[in-house]
Amino acid sequence: WNATRGRLLATFAGHTGGVWAGTFRPDGETVVTAGVDRVARLWSVKRGKLLATLRGHSDEIHVASFSTDGTRVLTAGSDRTARVWNAHSGEVLAVLHGHDEKVLDAAFNPDGTAVITGSLDHSAKVWDAHEGALRRTLDGHFMPVASVRFSPDGSRALSAGWDGRTNVWDAATWQLIHTFEAELSLQGPARFDPRGNRIAMVDHQKVKIWDVRSGELLITLAGHADVVRAANFSPDGHRIATASDDKTVRLWDAETGRLILTLVGHSARVFSAIYSPDGLRLVTASADSRFRAASISPR
Repeated sequence: WNATRGRLLATFAGHTGGVWAGTFRPDGETVVTAGVDRVARLWSVKRGKLLATLRGHSDEIHVASFSTDGTRVLTAGSDRTARVWNAHSGEVLAVLHGHDEKVLDAAFNPDGTAVITGSLDHSAKVWDAHEGALRRTLDGHFMPVASVRFSPDGSRALSAGWDGRTNVWDAATWQLIHTFEAELSLQGPARFDPRGNRIAMVDHQKVKIWDVRSGELLITLAGHADVVRAANFSPDGHRIATASDDKTVRLWDAETGRLILTLVGHSARVFSAIYSPDGLRLVTASADSRFRAASISPR
């Protein structure tokens, strides 16, 4: 759909179960999706054509994303592993074994040398992205770690858990820098803004924006009628897209907290809402087994 007129641009149909995740390649020409059917799929954005299917996980996949240079894909799921794939050939390059429970989230660092994972086993782990070797285990949560990310410059990392804590770590020493507390446990994901100065933290039906350095709460986004599953900044940091169990995606002004637009079209809860690298398109993934693309007005 078009974000100003409500026009749907494309629907990618092919998964046989709910789609948990979807992300653009950095050039904006390809998206990767993954979900309940245990496979990740690569799609052409312009043609809507399936390009490749990545098979290897033995259970549902919770996350799928590209490395910064677009040459590799990272997936992680309920089989307790994360996997690094060649984005062109579909070959598995590394399998990250070490978690005792489902892997709920995973992310590359900016230069592609490391991967951070979060798991139902209450831990976050840091891995060598090429060899698959475990570098470090981060113990700072007493419930599952549902969200992990490196800051855009790679100097920090965050781990967000169902214990209501978002921990920010120094990525050189892995010392804990700051902890942000949610009002409720079972907290959702957290994400850095493009400059690494703010964090968007899902807190049940709300999203809170924090200043990373001062620890100050800047704004709260409230309006969804059910649990928020995702919150992501636009590439310029001016907007935030949120996805919810209320079957909608909402676009917000990241400075003022003003609601800009509500996108309606999915028939089940929406797990993910991700901006394209140019900020003009948005892709959403839902339990209705559909992955959709919308164009976004730059203003």
